[in-house]
Amino acid sequence: MESLANKYSWRVVGAFFVAGVIGATASLPYVSEQFFTDPQFRRAMPPLSTLVLQFLVVGQSTVYLAIIIPIGLLLATRTGLGFPLVKACTSGEQARAAGRTVATGLLSGVAVGVFAVLIEYLAFFPRIYASLPDLGRPSGSS
Repeated sequence: MESLANKYSWRVVGAFFVAGVIGATASLPYVSEQFFTDPQFRRAMPPLSTLVLQFLVVGQSTVYLAIIIPIGLLLATRTGLGFPLVKACTSGEQARAAGRTVATGLLSGVAVGVFAVLIEYLAFFPRIYASLPDLGRPSGSS
């Protein structure tokens, strides 16, 4: 079995990694709005500044990406999937017929994003709020 270093250029890994870190950083306004400004969540979190918490969110995503990207690259070729556009861009070749690839990727990304937000609002938030004590309610009242 070929190692990852022999099979792929580190430029390909780096391109996916940089894109992932940019995506994690771009999600900070959403994460901040959902978690860091909500008084109920804020009281349940450790006493850290929002900047430190945002740094930890990006750091955690960076570690996850460093683990997931190589695994994804290995599995992509084993299943017959590839990433010709990224390979072409990182090796300096001309990326041909990118329109369909980009359109498919954008549509898939939007669909997954919408699905993730729906799952979060419909499944996770109600359970999270139900599991947190109502810290704003005086004791003895219901």
